[in-house]
Amino acid sequence: MNSYLLRNEVQPVVQRFLGERGLELSAEKTQITHSEDGFDFLGQTVRRRRCERVLLTPSRRSVQRLLSQAKERIEHSGSWTAGELIAQLNPLLRGWTRYHRHAASSRTFARVERALFGLVWQWARKRHRGRSATWVKRKYFVQRGDRLWVFRGELPNRDGRPTPIYLVQVSRLRIRRHIKIRGDANPYDPSWEPYLEQRWQAQMRDSETGTRQMRLLWRVQAGRCSVCNQKITLESGWHVHHNSWRVYGGSDRLDNLSLLHPHCHRQLHARNKELGPTASCEGRS
Repeated sequence: MNSYLLRNEVQPVVQRFLGERGLELSAEKTQITHSEDGFDFLGQTVRRRRCERVLLTPSRRSVQRLLSQAKERIEHSGSWTAGELIAQLNPLLRGWTRYHRHAASSRTFARVERALFGLVWQWARKRHRGRSATWVKRKYFVQRGDRLWVFRGELPNRDGRPTPIYLVQVSRLRIRRHIKIRGDANPYDPSWEPYLEQRWQAQMRDSETGTRQMRLLWRVQAGRCSVCNQKITLESGWHVHHNSWRVYGGSDRLDNLSLLHPHCHRQLHARNKELGPTASCEGRS
C-alpha cells in the first residue's frame, strides 16, 4: 500500500472513526513512512529489516538524551568524589537500559558504554591535571572479572567504612526478550495462579523496588522458607508466593507475600493450599 492511499484513503477513515468517539488524530505525531525507513515511538525506532523482521532499537534521540543527562551530571559534579559521581550516574543508566533491554539493543549499549568511558576519563583527567594518564588509570580504573578499565569509586557504608562502587557496565546487561502472555490465561481460574504468579515474580525481579521487597521478605523470614523452614540460599533459589492467592482477591502487599523454595512452592500449589500471613512488613521499606 503506497503513501498516497494511506494519506488520502486510510487516514480519513481513521480520523472519522476516532472523531465519532470524541478523539482525534494528532497532526504533529502522525507520520506516514516506509517500513524500511522506520519511525520513532516511545524512545525506540521501529524498522523492518530486509523485508522480513521488524526490529525495535533505542532511537538516536533517546541515546543523545541519555548521554546529555550523563554529561550534565558530570559537568555539575563539583567536588564530588568518584563514588558520589557513580552513585548519581548508575540509577540513570540502570533505568535507561532496563527500559530498552527488551529491544535489539546490544550494539547500542556497546556504543553508549564507549561514550560513557570517554566522559568519565575526561572527568578524571581534569580532576588531576598534573598527573599522568597511568596514575589516573591506577586511581580510578580497575579490572573486574574479565573486564578492564572499570570506573571505580568508594562510598561509606552504614558503618562509615569505605565500600567500592562501580559504574554500571551497560554492555554487560542481559538483553531479555518480552515474553507474551498465553492467550488462554485466565486470572480468575485458580489453575492459572502458578503461571501468572511466575510472570509477576519475573517483573518483580527486574525492578529496583521488587528487588528491595524480596530482600526485605528474606530478612523478615530470617532467610528461611515458610514451608520447610530450611535456609533459602542463592544455590537453592526462591519463589515469591501470595499467601492469599490473587485469584481469590489477594493483594501484592508485602504482608501477603512469602519466600519459598521452588520445590516447596510447586508442592504447595499442587496441594492447592494457601499459607497464612507472614510477619507484617507494614511501615518498612
